[in-house]
Amino acid sequence: MSISVLLIEHADVEGLYPFALTHPSWQLRTGAFTVVERWAACLPEAPIHVHSHRLLHEALYRSSSAVGVADIDQSRSLLVLVANCLLERSQIEHLAAECAAARRPSVVLCGTEYVGAILPSPPSNVELVSQALDEMQGQDVDVVHVDGMIIDRLWKILDRIASDVHLDAELVSTRVHPQAHVHPTAILDESKGPVIIDAGADIGPYAVIQGPCSIGTHAVVKPHAHITHSIIGPYCKVSGEISCSIFQGYANKQHYGFVGHSIIGEWVNLGAGTTTSNLKNTYHSVKPRMPWGREDSGQMFLGSMIGDFTRTAIGTMLPTGGVYGVSSHIMSTGMASSSIRSFVWSDGVVYDRERSLQTCDVMMRRRGLSLTDQHIAVLDWVREHDV
Repeated sequence: MSISVLLIEHADVEGLYPFALTHPSWQLRTGAFTVVERWAACLPEAPIHVHSHRLLHEALYRSSSAVGVADIDQSRSLLVLVANCLLERSQIEHLAAECAAARRPSVVLCGTEYVGAILPSPPSNVELVSQALDEMQGQDVDVVHVDGMIIDRLWKILDRIASDVHLDAELVSTRVHPQAHVHPTAILDESKGPVIIDAGADIGPYAVIQGPCSIGTHAVVKPHAHITHSIIGPYCKVSGEISCSIFQGYANKQHYGFVGHSIIGEWVNLGAGTTTSNLKNTYHSVKPRMPWGREDSGQMFLGSMIGDFTRTAIGTMLPTGGVYGVSSHIMSTGMASSSIRSFVWSDGVVYDRERSLQTCDVMMRRRGLSLTDQHIAVLDWVREHDV
């Protein structure tokens, strides 16, 4: 199939706060794969390109990933799609087939919303794609319809866990990787959905994992942990009870405590006993306090959304619909604040730049990595836009 794919960020990507503070939208993890990884797995012969209008974020992504090549092969038709439009495998293959058969430009609609285009004769550089798309306006073009979910707010990805774990279970060669270690006393319950355990993962004694679940590469599930309907990203270390939640990667929750209907960023550390509330005692829809004001999520169950490098103190209680930025410290003698911006301590003190970067670097070095110039550039951008 002679096509290429270009995943681009939508204009209002900031609506995916706090994840989008440090990540392009194609890095959203909803199953065993991120968005861009899933496209690569579904279409292994198609080059996958990525592009963001936020050049610092794209540069950070490219510095640590081999997925998302730079140059466009003009001999292939190009499928352009916004990265926050999540599709089932059948829809990805449908779009790929439409792209391969296209003889003239097409627009792609998800419902009534414009989400992409097909360019049979693409430009040679991703920078020129926007110009090509603009030139399509007013032209007589074909229309291709696709069924999918457009993620314009972060909490919506929680509704994708079950479907995407089922999808990814079909894409992996084996659900339990031969290089994973599962203790003989651990329970993998697939009665409600598949359990995917990636290479190098370590499932401890008497741990219970109830599908649909994905445990990422080199993740550690501690003894007696209970995980259900959740995504644990690569290199996470988790314990206690986790339900209907997504850990993006490299996060620590190594002690007791409940995390439910939450989205945990990279390099987050949840202190012992940290517990999220995910249901209002009125049973009303949760209304998280976003930087631009409160929003009705339409969700009865919603825990916390926590940005990269943020930490909680021991015994921290997080309220329903908590929203926390990047590299902040959450601590409270009672219920924590429902919203804390980036580089802020719970008492409102702004975290000194050099000390905060030093802390981020120490966190990464504990996993054999280090803070790069690209990380620092993005963190400085966050400090300018979210403190």
